[in-house]
Amino acid sequence: MNAVMTAAMESIELKALRGAARLAPRWFEKRLFACAAEAAKAITFTPGREFVYHMLRAGPAILAKANPQCRAKAIDNFLVSAVRGKRERMQYHRRTGFQPPYLLVISPTMRCNLRCTGCYAMKYGKGEDMPADLLDRILREARGMGMYFMTISGGEPFARPDILDILARHPEIYFQVYTNGNRSRPLGRSGSR
Repeated sequence: MNAVMTAAMESIELKALRGAARLAPRWFEKRLFACAAEAAKAITFTPGREFVYHMLRAGPAILAKANPQCRAKAIDNFLVSAVRGKRERMQYHRRTGFQPPYLLVISPTMRCNLRCTGCYAMKYGKGEDMPADLLDRILREARGMGMYFMTISGGEPFARPDILDILARHPEIYFQVYTNGNRSRPLGRSGSR
């Protein structure tokens, strides 16, 4: 199948899936999680597979409580990753021999405003954050490999005042951010995010 036909089929498939998500959200989400669980069986890295299973078990309860815009974005990014991302990851694998993962976990800083007992962030140096241009490049390159889902960890990601500005440059990616929720100052250029 040529590239134009593939892109057209992908567009039709995404429109149909998005329509189903809008018309019958609960039914669609149940099917979506079932399909994802089936696909997760193919993950050969055991800790990665277990992480995905954990996310899938928690997913329905999290989505039920989520802000409607976040919920729609999460589902849409999941669909895009499942349809377009899978194709892009397969193409990248054929081209380079490297199989990109479904998601990326990245820690742009190890700084944190808390000192929680047992937290792994305490074991790492706090001297330097990942440079903003490097973080931006990693996100661009990951997206170029077909990854549309990123987990931002740390330290406390919001210890970086520029983190939302950096993430906002990548609207096609869904970011799951692990935070302690204790931000002490406004974030981003506008200070209103």
